[in-house]
Amino acid sequence: MLFASYATIALSLVGAAVALPPAKRGAGDVQNALNSLSSQISTLDAVLVAYPGNNMAPSELYNHFTATGSSADSVANAARGTGTLNEGDGQNVLNSLQNAIPQLEDLVQQLINKKIGFIGLPATGGIEAHLLQGLQSLTNSLTNSANSLLAIAPGDLQGAEQSLFQRMSRALSRAVSAFSS
Repeated sequence: MLFASYATIALSLVGAAVALPPAKRGAGDVQNALNSLSSQISTLDAVLVAYPGNNMAPSELYNHFTATGSSADSVANAARGTGTLNEGDGQNVLNSLQNAIPQLEDLVQQLINKKIGFIGLPATGGIEAHLLQGLQSLTNSLTNSANSLLAIAPGDLQGAEQSLFQRMSRALSRAVSAFSS
């Protein structure tokens, strides 16, 4: 009897959760997610500039890639729950992207420049394989974010965003290529 009561309560809670519409998100959520992503890119860039002199284990470096990818996923999720942005919010997103993309390009260049230094580092499966996996995952997350942001951008800003995303894609492709060979 007690089990039946718990089961009824549990089913009621599940039914209520399923019946609720997804939370509506707004431009502020997108901007906050972009700010977090920009901060993660800055952190990863700083880690790469200091690496290997910062005595960080290769797995910790990989964890920074993972955290940056998670931030990119948050941008995509925030954008998916948002309708088309108004002009002002769209411009704020574009400004954030214009600041983040050059930093991402620098991060990629740091990584490529230090590839030789990574070759001799001990790591299960090799640090290059870990970095390649991290780069591929980050590329997927950033691509999803880009597509989600383009979907909500005001029409007159989509070209500028697309241009920035192409720069991002070229930079990441260079890094993936460098660590694939």
